[in-house]
Amino acid sequence: MQNHISLLRHAALGARITALCFLGSCSQSSPTDATAREAWVARSDYYTKVQPGELVDFKKIDGLAAEFGGVRTYEYTYEVSLRCTKDWNWGSGAADPSTCKAGEIVKMRGTLDFRKTENGWNVI
Repeated sequence: MQNHISLLRHAALGARITALCFLGSCSQSSPTDATAREAWVARSDYYTKVQPGELVDFKKIDGLAAEFGGVRTYEYTYEVSLRCTKDWNWGSGAADPSTCKAGEIVKMRGTLDFRKTENGWNVI
């Protein structure tokens, strides 16, 4: 009987710890891949609406966590793959021309900067 009560107490303690984690006490140490992808999509109308690009893949390459004056930040380095839906030229003139033919896939890398708030990781 004593073992049964002890097991019930441990189960109740585990349930309380799990509930605290869901309420935010056990916060994530970095933005999720889904959060980063959503942030990229929200900021990348140029590639997907103005230019003829379709997002094929988004993946994390690296990350760097930091804290400044009590503010937690995270630099999220990513690589995106875009499929050109029609011929597309970009770059800085003759010095750096780039071309993508319809159907080809272009890979680009970049960073997103996040700040940790009470509501989670927000892109800045």
